[in-house]
Amino acid sequence: MTNTVSFLKSSTAALKNPGLPGIEKLKCYLHHLKLHILSPVILLFILPTGQLVADEKTQNTVPSMTVTTSTPRTVVWPNTLTIYGDIAPWQNASISSQIGGYQLVDVSVNIGDIVKKGQILARFDRSLLLAEQAELVAGFEQAKAELTRLKALKNSKAVSEQDLLQAETQAKVSEAQLIKNQLQLKFTDVIAPDDGVITSRSATLGATISVGQELFQLIRKQRLEWRGEVTPEQFNLIKPGQRVTLLMPDNTSTSAIIRQKSPYFDSNTRLATVFADIPENGNAVAGMFVSGNVSLGMSEALIVPAKSVVIRDGRTYVLAINEDKDITKVSLHFVETGRRKDSDVEIISSFKNVEKIVVEGAGFLSEGDIVRIVSQAEMVEVQ
Repeated sequence: MTNTVSFLKSSTAALKNPGLPGIEKLKCYLHHLKLHILSPVILLFILPTGQLVADEKTQNTVPSMTVTTSTPRTVVWPNTLTIYGDIAPWQNASISSQIGGYQLVDVSVNIGDIVKKGQILARFDRSLLLAEQAELVAGFEQAKAELTRLKALKNSKAVSEQDLLQAETQAKVSEAQLIKNQLQLKFTDVIAPDDGVITSRSATLGATISVGQELFQLIRKQRLEWRGEVTPEQFNLIKPGQRVTLLMPDNTSTSAIIRQKSPYFDSNTRLATVFADIPENGNAVAGMFVSGNVSLGMSEALIVPAKSVVIRDGRTYVLAINEDKDITKVSLHFVETGRRKDSDVEIISSFKNVEKIVVEGAGFLSEGDIVRIVSQAEMVEVQ
């Protein structure tokens, strides 16, 4: 507004000046008009330049984030070996039919039932076998009587040796057939071969079963084992008798004792198997895939908070604090991590000349960012 008033006053004075010719008055007016139009444009490009430079310098010293820091420290941690594997039955028992062509008339157990050795699990129909037994008993008695009669005639030479031999053979065959029938009657009861828990049942009431057809499966003694897979480097670190802590899917743990190691490596996976006995009172279930930690003693570890480790392009880094006068910057340091415990992680790579690292806010920073350091209590107030 002030510039406009000044322009009007100077232009009016030039036009009212009687000493100036008309053409000079017009030139004077245009000169003032040109200065009036260009002045703001010139000021726009000239005056803010110094201000922009000052603002840039200010921005270069303004922290981009408020962070907390920590110092790497050395502690003594348990040296553990983590192995993965399946929980499986120690031994499976397959219970099959020993007779064929007979109908199942009773199935008394189901999957999950705990059974004792000798317990009846299912029964076949015995009617046909009992009828056959009566016939075989009669035949056996007749064969014995015929043999006795021929033996009595032997001294009078009224019977030949061949007839006597044939009668003896017939008596033995009849006896063998009777014994077979008695065994078949015994096999009509399907019994448990050992204590355990039923894990599979294919027996169906009313079905006619063939010889050798599987009816049930059970885990002997309800005994489970963990089968961990190890690499050649880990193989010699494992010894029978070592304790393994198994981490269950529900975040509980169960202890197991290594019983033995496989004598060979699988040609496909290049892994060997270690077998560990699981106690009966554990919460393990066959078929679970769990990790096991084997304790190998204690060793020193250089640790940092897990929050301070960031992943960029598949590589792990920590952000080190570099203090230069009044400016605190961060720099990325590549690290390799090892063991983890609670909220800390072990650094196994070279980690020299690093006194402080960023903890809270590390995931949002880049190389060269300026930060402001506060305590954990102050960070909570800021958040």
